[in-house]
Order: sequence, then C-alpha cells, then structure tokens
Amino acid sequence: MVNLSLGIHGRKDLLPPVDIREFTTMCGHCVVSPLRVRDITRRVKTGKVNEWEGNLVLAEPCVCGFYNPHRSVELLRGKAPLYTVDRW
Repeated sequence: MVNLSLGIHGRKDLLPPVDIREFTTMCGHCVVSPLRVRDITRRVKTGKVNEWEGNLVLAEPCVCGFYNPHRSVELLRGKAPLYTVDRW
C-alpha cells in the first residue's frame, strides 16, 4: 500500500495518456490493455458496437471484479466524440 499511496515512480513518459489510464486503472491488476481501450473507443465512435457492448469487452479480462461497468459506459460516452478515426 505504501507504493500505491506515493504516486507513480519511474519513466512516466512510457505510460498511456490520462484518458486511457482512466479505463486501465479500474482493474486492480491492470490487465485492461490500453490498446484494447483505444480499439473499443474507435468501435464505439464508428457505431460498430454500443457503449455497453464495448464495456463488456473491456471488463472481460478483469479477474478481480473491481472494474466498474457503469463508470466505463459513462467514460466511453464522453470519450468517443473526442476521438478521430483514421485508416490503419
């Protein structure tokens, strides 16, 4: 608990952006991938999945059960309009 309460140490430039970390830190074991968050956000933006289906995909690898699905849906609704979709 001491390490968690002291903040983030090390190379902070390697961390994903804050808007992605809002999703990845909801799991206590940090198994939600930043790349998966970006992919689901793009899918919600393009209308391929709705917010709840995207939330279920993001919550699937969380083994601890601390992932908050209702907060995730709210974050997806807020983040999807801000993302731009480029061709790969």
